Amino acid sequence: VKLPIDIQGQIIADLCKFANCEDRYAYGCLAYLAVNRDNHDLIISGGAIEAASIQLKKEADGKEVPSDSVSNSLRLLQNLFIYGSADT
Repeated sequence: VKLPIDIQGQIIADLCKFANCEDRYAYGCLAYLAVNRDNHDLIISGGAIEAASIQLKKEADGKEVPSDSVSNSLRLLQNLFIYGSADT
């Protein structure tokens, strides 16, 4: 998804903030936006990789995590890998 440049930064920053607050729907939105490489730098700099990793670590440690948070966190990381470059 190509976001209009004038709002791209704010939308991704808000979603990263929500992800850092463990909003399970933010991970799905970020995963969707990660299909477009133009969004990668903002997603990464917003801390989304770290937030997704925290969700996965909680799951691995046996803590209760909503299943959609886990699947969307995995999808986010997968899309960054698939659609990214060596820089991202």
